[in-house]
Amino acid sequence: GTILTPAMLTVKRPGGGIEPARIRELVGMRATRAIPADTMFEWPMLQPCMEQAMQTIEQWNEAQKLN
Repeated sequence: GTILTPAMLTVKRPGGGIEPARIRELVGMRATRAIPADTMFEWPMLQPCMEQAMQTIEQWNEAQKLN
């Protein structure tokens, strides 16, 4: 499955799914199936991908320093 990057994620209200405050936890996760754009994320759609997660989190943190 596809590994989620910050560019793939947006927060929208109102809604359900995973809480917006947990968006950083999604970065680096692997999708268990195809997820169409604008779909609310639910935990069963995702699985950990620790190696990629660490690399992606480092990239996210660097990008946040620039903003």
